[in-house]
Amino acid sequence: MESSVRAIAKRIRGRDAWLSLVKAESPKPRYLKAAERTEALRAIADEIKTGRMAYALALARVLVWIEPVPFLREARRMGLFRASKYAFRGEGLAYIVSSLLRDAAAIGWSESEQRYLSSVLALLSVAPAANAARRALVAALRRKQPVVLKSCLVLVDRAFRPPIDQMPDTETLIAQEFGHPSVFSPEQKASGLSTIVALMRETIGITPSLTVGVDKRGIRDGVYERLLQDAARLGLVHDAEVLVDAFPYAAESAHGAVTVYPLDDRLEQSVRLGYVQMGIQLHIRRQATSAPDLAGVVSLEDCALDFYRQVGTRLIQRKTTPVDRYVMTLPMIPQIIGVLSGTGLYREEVPYLQGLAIDAFMKFSELEQVALFPGVKILDLLRVQRFFAFMAAVFFEALDQPVLDGDRDELDMRSRIPVLPVQMLTDRLGEIVGSDVAARIIKLLSFDADDARHFDIQYTPLLKIGDYFMVPMSVLVASNLVRNTLCRHSARLLPAGGADPMQSALSHSLTAAGFLVAAEIERTIDGETMEVDLVAYREGNLFLLECKNAFHPTDPHEMRTSYGHIEKAARQLGRSRKWLSSLEAQAKLFKELGWWASPTGQLHSCIVTANRLFTGYSLDGHPIRQAHELRMVLECGEITVGAESYRIWRSEEFGTADLIDYLGEAGISQDWVAAMHEHTIVARIAAGQRLAFRTFLLDTQLLAKITASKYSHLGTQQQDAPKE
Repeated sequence: MESSVRAIAKRIRGRDAWLSLVKAESPKPRYLKAAERTEALRAIADEIKTGRMAYALALARVLVWIEPVPFLREARRMGLFRASKYAFRGEGLAYIVSSLLRDAAAIGWSESEQRYLSSVLALLSVAPAANAARRALVAALRRKQPVVLKSCLVLVDRAFRPPIDQMPDTETLIAQEFGHPSVFSPEQKASGLSTIVALMRETIGITPSLTVGVDKRGIRDGVYERLLQDAARLGLVHDAEVLVDAFPYAAESAHGAVTVYPLDDRLEQSVRLGYVQMGIQLHIRRQATSAPDLAGVVSLEDCALDFYRQVGTRLIQRKTTPVDRYVMTLPMIPQIIGVLSGTGLYREEVPYLQGLAIDAFMKFSELEQVALFPGVKILDLLRVQRFFAFMAAVFFEALDQPVLDGDRDELDMRSRIPVLPVQMLTDRLGEIVGSDVAARIIKLLSFDADDARHFDIQYTPLLKIGDYFMVPMSVLVASNLVRNTLCRHSARLLPAGGADPMQSALSHSLTAAGFLVAAEIERTIDGETMEVDLVAYREGNLFLLECKNAFHPTDPHEMRTSYGHIEKAARQLGRSRKWLSSLEAQAKLFKELGWWASPTGQLHSCIVTANRLFTGYSLDGHPIRQAHELRMVLECGEITVGAESYRIWRSEEFGTADLIDYLGEAGISQDWVAAMHEHTIVARIAAGQRLAFRTFLLDTQLLAKITASKYSHLGTQQQDAPKE
């Protein structure tokens, strides 16, 4: 940062008439370079951390004076005003933000910028309660230090695969799968664990001695369940900050509660809708292992249980000293290596890869040899997950057996989280995929407890502490390792040629439906670059499509990335629509493409996404739709709600009007939105302070009624395999 900025900040520090001072004494710089702005923002954050609020405010005011819009944009991007970045010490932050808000008239903050600052102030009113909750949580972690980490890991792992006599009922399982707010889901417990690991690393340290002890009584009495809930609530405060910083959400404080809400209900509805639809697809895929066409395919679990019945004591042994527990021996005998390293797929793996192929818009045969990262193929990672699934099946079969000379629940607690030497696990996996690949995959799947980055057990399930791994096998087996690994490293699943398979699939569907189609149009018009992924024409209607291919996000951080892609697509479509709204520009483009088509005033745009988030929402007038759903509209026009199938086309054959309906207010996305009702989720942070989120829930019965009233009924179906 230029020394002049610091010098100006020192002169105006603590001065109410700061603006007139800088105008009188300082020539205003025209702008700051990006690196200078970033350095200045980091300097402000450092001053906040050390409690030098007057100087932090002075620096902020200098940046606001030079370029107010870029300052606020970058402050939001880096989370400068989030109390969670400063251990929820919010008083000084509130002083800075309220001062900037009071400067609104002099600075010329827009209405939206003032609303943002007011929302930050509202969230900062939660900070004292969050700080108290954090201190109480840290105190509890200190008291329980020898046993808290493993005890919490036991509970998180049990959430993904409970003991045999603690299995939840079907209603609870469905509520968990579809994200019902009344359920403390496995994912929420995992989020709480992330906060606990971060707090332990920051305050008390994580050492190998913490991998041993388990508090059996505390687990039974709900001590660690409550700790995970408290930690997850702290995570909710952070989620609220991200929503306000990164998305068009606001926050208001009233009657002891701060409520976070969308500025446009359609946005929140589209987010909830995306998660509901993804939950439906995951449910279908999990049920697909029992599909009739897989009846002849060997089950990995059956193989594991056969081995257990034949040589169980060579795989897992019960040891009574120093404490009663089961221990995995991991003997890599030739028979087991053959089961785990083979190229054939097991029954549990086929639906998983089918679903992955659908999500990646690739053929099943293409997927098997796709490289995830240099030297690591999908099948390599699948074999590693196969290893853990095999061991988990054996392990839990042993744990589920009646215990005549002890307490099965206690035995489960002590045994559930194996602690394996790093070298031992590397060697065992090396016998399946080769030592080099094993080392690469372990690096992808592990998290070092000394690492200052965010820990998410579903992304990096191997928790490395010193020379040991804590291995939550249920989490490992339940996690989508391919998807999570790609997301963690901001990578994509692409075929060998490198082309976007989603765009290719859409192009094929449009062509088959009778459209003229051109891909990757790029032109320079009046010095401005115009890019369109797909241009399609049919019956006097021109369609502009921007394609954004990313996996379904699982939290506000991943959601932020998806939303950034959509914002970029909206900007691109805005430029493209302006260009092609000219009939002359259309005529020139059509001629270049060799199309015999007449220019038209019927121009339609769409942002097409690979994941289901934001479908049904519109940004800057551009509707957002999911690619598989769009292909369904083009190819068959059939949907299934519950067990009932319907045709959504106006007639038995596809017409251009069907696509126009789908992109507009008459489409099926709007049917889902119409079946949603408002719901408020309230979390008590501490000391009577509540944090609320205004959201929406889907009324499935209302959706069925709306669908039945609008579309032609085709019959009742049995859903056996993953379909999009």
